[in-house]
Amino acid sequence: MAWNSLIDDIHTFSLEVVVKTIYHQRFEEGGKNVVYNLEYAITGTDTDGSGNSFLLEREMLTFNPSQVNPDENSFIEIDEVTDDIAKNWILEHFEGLDNYNVAFTNLIYGPPDPSDPVEPTDPV
Repeated sequence: MAWNSLIDDIHTFSLEVVVKTIYHQRFEEGGKNVVYNLEYAITGTDTDGSGNSFLLEREMLTFNPSQVNPDENSFIEIDEVTDDIAKNWILEHFEGLDNYNVAFTNLIYGPPDPSDPVEPTDPV
């Protein structure tokens, strides 16, 4: 489902993540465990003071283990992956998409009325 980026009143949301399960498997090269899935819940709360929020309870973030190099300095051993590290991976994913405000606006307030289209603005 694509989010409609033509909403004229996109709200801003704070995100709260709860990591539920970190799935990992042993990587053949080097014999290290690599995270391949994170199961989590995420709540988006409108920052406008209304307190309106939406909970997505069973979300998954998937990684491609074949693209992980366990020999890099940035590699984190599975025993050292904390909830905070996993939460940061999830939040970085959402920030990278740069559409979570649009997504939660749609989920809470509904998509724009198709009978009242908003004209797209010219790119800057």
